[in-house]
Amino acid sequence: MKRSISILSVLAFVLAFSGSALGQSENISATAQVITNIATDVAQDVNFGNIDPSLASTPTLDVTNGNTSNTDGAGQLGYVHVTSGEPDQSVTVEWNGGSNTTNLGRDGNPETIEWTIEVGSVGGNVTSGGGTDISSNNGTAGNVTLDGSGLTTLIFGGQLTGKSTTGDLPADTYTSGFGDGDVAVTISYDL
Repeated sequence: MKRSISILSVLAFVLAFSGSALGQSENISATAQVITNIATDVAQDVNFGNIDPSLASTPTLDVTNGNTSNTDGAGQLGYVHVTSGEPDQSVTVEWNGGSNTTNLGRDGNPETIEWTIEVGSVGGNVTSGGGTDISSNNGTAGNVTLDGSGLTTLIFGGQLTGKSTTGDLPADTYTSGFGDGDVAVTISYDL
């Protein structure tokens, strides 16, 4: 009888731990959420309007309040719309290849006007008024959170200063196309 209890004890012990001795198996699943592509549209280009050839007063397009000064009333902020994106997602906006200045020029002539770029943002898609200045940190990039519909507006403005070696700037139309080129804007998710 002693021996049968002992064999039964050993058998019970082996059966009790046989599940873990043989191992366990589990399945794990994986998911990934693909978010909406960012789509953009230039709603309005920057226009500093009519300016004094001496640039004695600095032509300014203010991105925070939408005001213009020293532009003969013809100045217009530039607006780039994010027309679709992931709602409430943070994005990084970079412009002009890491420089906060660029030059406007005129066809075949050396005179240029330096544009110090400022960028702001406001939720939704608008073409008037100002927003929050996102360029004040380093002047070449900023962060924006898209609104609940995945939209935002980037507002471009800044100041002009002259670089003429002959005094007053010659009367002409100065554009980024004849200067350093248009300002490239890159918008990417902060993932």
